[in-house]
This record gives sequence, structure tokens and C-alpha cells, in this order.
Amino acid sequence: MAILRMTLALVATLTFAQFSNACFCNLRHPQEIYCSSDFVAVLEVLNMEEIYGNTVPRHMFPMEVNYTVNIGYVFKRTDAFSSADRMHLYTGGSDGTCRVDLEVDKSYIVMGYVSDGKLYFGLCDWTLRSEELTEHVFRGLHYHYRRGCNCEIQKCYGDEQCNALNNQNNTCPWRPSNQCDVEYGFCREGPDSSCAWRSNRMRRSCLNRSNDVY
Repeated sequence: MAILRMTLALVATLTFAQFSNACFCNLRHPQEIYCSSDFVAVLEVLNMEEIYGNTVPRHMFPMEVNYTVNIGYVFKRTDAFSSADRMHLYTGGSDGTCRVDLEVDKSYIVMGYVSDGKLYFGLCDWTLRSEELTEHVFRGLHYHYRRGCNCEIQKCYGDEQCNALNNQNNTCPWRPSNQCDVEYGFCREGPDSSCAWRSNRMRRSCLNRSNDVY
């Protein structure tokens, strides 16, 4: 349910860019975000500092927020992450730059990217309080998401579009309204190298209750 709450919160923030300064994100499955991230790690927030530019008055929004962090278990790392400053984590300074607020002395799981040797994350990435991590999402982070990074998860709307995508070997069709695959789904390659949603008891039970196919 934690992933469901997070996904609904993300959907609620989407707005038309031409009418608003708010952050605009495409809705993505957690596995998609995992596969495109430079790092996925458990971290504890030690301190928070808002950073203002030299030419920006103090009453304006900060340019960035700098979190001092202690990184624990790392689910995924790239060479860029290994050579980056891993004591600090940065996010945008305002809602318009996709700011994410973390609490000091709390632990989180963060998916993010590296830029100019610094760790970054934002609202369009994936962040979860450690105590809200479910068993199935843990299994995805620890093993299953990585095994499916050669697959493509594509959003679809309506039976005709979803059925067409289901016939493509490297694709797992996903209806954004289907929370079963957010909470319990792993898109994985099979023995014949074709991609499909991995079957498991919790996913089947969820799909049966929702009467959804994908």
C-alpha cells in the first residue's frame, strides 16, 4: 500500500507545464526508475541545508537542498555513483524543480542519478521511507528489477492497445490504473528471452480482485 500511496501522490502532482511552475513527471513503474537510475540506496538523513545562489535574494526560493547522509545498503550502483561524493544528496530547491523533502534522522530508500560528481534525486525519481518497504518491493530492489532491465514496460490504455503490446517479445504492457503490477509485479525475461510479468501468488490475487488483465 505504501507504493500505491506514493503513486497516487505522484499522479496528484502532475499538471500542465504551461499553466504552472510545478514539477511535471511522467508516471513510471518503479522497475523503470530502478533501471534508469545511477544508484538505489538506503540512507539516513543527518542534516539539511537550503542553498541560495549569490544573486538570489534570501526571500526567494533556494536553488538546491543539500542533505548530509549516511549511506547504508546499496541495491544498485554505477561507476558514476562509486566515484561521486556520497556524503551529500541534492534535490531541487522548490516545487518547480521537483524538490523532495526528507526528515532529518529518518531512513529512506532513494533512487537517483549522478551529475558532476554529485548525487541527485527528485520527485520524478523514487523515494520511500524504509519502514514502508514491502516484501515484494524489497525482492524487486534486491533482485528482480535488475533481471528485467532488458525489458521495456510500456503504458497502455484499452484492451486493443494492451493486447498489441503483449505480442511484442521485449515488452510488458502496463495499465497505469493497475496497481497490482506496481505493488507485486516484476517484468522479467523468460527462458526464450521474451519479457512478461512474473507470476506470483500476491499478484494473481490482486488481479483477481481488481478484474484487471495487465
